[in-house]
Amino acid sequence: MPSILHTWFKFSPDTTYITTNGNATFFHRYIPERYYHQIHSTNCKQAHSIRDLCCHSASEFYIYFKNENRFKWLCRFDDDQYVNVPLLIDYLKQFFPDKQLLYIGKPSFKEPKRGRGIEFWFATYGGGVCFSRSLLKMIRNDVQPNHKFMEGCISTNFPDDTHIAYILRKKYNVNLTIANDFHHHIERNLFTNLTDPTNIDQAITLGFKGSNVPRFIPLIKNDVYHMQTLHCLLYPDVNCMYLLRILLNKLYEEKARLI
Repeated sequence: MPSILHTWFKFSPDTTYITTNGNATFFHRYIPERYYHQIHSTNCKQAHSIRDLCCHSASEFYIYFKNENRFKWLCRFDDDQYVNVPLLIDYLKQFFPDKQLLYIGKPSFKEPKRGRGIEFWFATYGGGVCFSRSLLKMIRNDVQPNHKFMEGCISTNFPDDTHIAYILRKKYNVNLTIANDFHHHIERNLFTNLTDPTNIDQAITLGFKGSNVPRFIPLIKNDVYHMQTLHCLLYPDVNCMYLLRILLNKLYEEKARLI
């Protein structure tokens, strides 16, 4: 989260809300006080059971519906993702969120999910997902933070991202709109193409996990996911240019010693 708050959060601090199953005061060290009201502690456990995942998702929908008059989209991302916010905004401009029932994201499997008598594609939450306002209005009663939503997840035995896709397909016949430039951590080869790094420039979201991170030399100390280095390369500022000069000088000196 500190990496996010130092990078892409800065593109849209007034429209980015943070949900946590932990203590919200953790974030007070990283963001100005005027954004404290956008940090929400859930009543969910810090676990990955179906009930707990759906509990957390329900809290995200609750935050949206408290602010629905302000926003045409609800886009949700995990805490191990980089979001290229300017690219996301440009991408969403092609749609009409008050008219189109849009469920946008990227699947993690090559085949649709099969279960409960139907086939459907679901957007992996690890790659990010966006819901249009018209769709959210339609499914409002299905995703409220109440026992109905949690029990629905348990009855289908689907985690939150899969259960929502199931509801949309089964009850409303709404299919996933696939966004190819959304990327999740399951794409193992995403960062291994060194000869053509343009995939990173064009990516709207990037998911990190373990060693699946951009193959850059970190410019910043403790840049575990290389997220801050990536942000520097995409949107360099004076400090980034300073860090790049230091790195280039270091590489030059090392090369000179080898010669």
